Amino acid sequence: MSDLDLMIKFRKFLRNDSISLFYHGIFDDEFTDKFISLVAVDNKRRVQGRMAFVLAESFQNIIRHKDEEIDTNNSNSFGVRVSEQWMHIFSSNLVGSEVKEVLNTNLKNINAFDKDELKAAYLQILHKAQLSEKGGAGLGLIEMARKSNNPIQFEFLPETKDVFAFNMQVDFEKVETNEITEPIIPIHENSELNDLILKEDILFVYNGEFGDDVLQPIIPVLETNASVLGISGYSVFHIAVELMQNIGRHAVKNDHDQRSGLFIIKKSTNGYYICSGNYADVDAIKLKEQVKELNDKSIDELNALYKIALKESLSTNVNNAGVGLIDIRRTSGNPISLEYLESEKGTYIMLGVNITI
Repeated sequence: MSDLDLMIKFRKFLRNDSISLFYHGIFDDEFTDKFISLVAVDNKRRVQGRMAFVLAESFQNIIRHKDEEIDTNNSNSFGVRVSEQWMHIFSSNLVGSEVKEVLNTNLKNINAFDKDELKAAYLQILHKAQLSEKGGAGLGLIEMARKSNNPIQFEFLPETKDVFAFNMQVDFEKVETNEITEPIIPIHENSELNDLILKEDILFVYNGEFGDDVLQPIIPVLETNASVLGISGYSVFHIAVELMQNIGRHAVKNDHDQRSGLFIIKKSTNGYYICSGNYADVDAIKLKEQVKELNDKSIDELNALYKIALKESLSTNVNNAGVGLIDIRRTSGNPISLEYLESEKGTYIMLGVNITI
């Protein structure tokens, strides 16, 4: 599967989401608030307290329960999908057979409880202080079920003889209503998406609105992951920000007066591949020719062209997409990939570039 074909596949998966976020990288407690802020772009700029709690609990569970002995390749991942009526919080981490049996029993019991039984079980565990050194996973699961008012979806997918991928999903009604017209996304759909993320070694996926309030929480996450790359990490961070800003500046506004798009970072055989997609009011054929011309130029020619284009952009005080393309091409040192799709909604532009480490 080519890298831009991968973007087409994600567009299809996430086509009904107002916001989608999947992460498979360095897990740090400091990222919890960042991801809550990203999801808060939807739902009138805030996330209800119960949703924020489960989002934080799911993310931190991965940190607390990571088993270094059985997870040597970082198979942990985290995702949030938001639609018109639902928010789905997904997490995946590896567990051994003993932990699997405990989790399986606990979750089956929790899902069988009614509201009063959940409260009684919560108070009983709290009273007896039956908390493990890992932070009281049983208590956390009960609280997730109480706050979501829905059964917790879960499954254990075998990795090896005694190791399983523990996939869990908590589902929320965004707004209480008697007219639910959207079905809950089944966990196997997000497990399939997660398998694709792990298979393609994808670090980060974000689908939704792009603006300053989105860039601010994403940037620290990218900086932390880029820092482990050393000097080359600058290129990854710089181009990622440039592509995200390109969506925020040039994407066609949707029905909610927002500029939306899709952004993906994945590992490649020799570094990282960064790509973005959005609807744009441009001449796609002319843009593709422009990219081809840039791909044919040397780095010295690109540096000279960048200075000229930047000066013109500053003098006219207009956001010039050409400046960004030149910058991406010269910073990466690699050709830019560009494809486009025509539909009733308009022209969907997909840009991608490889960064050699």
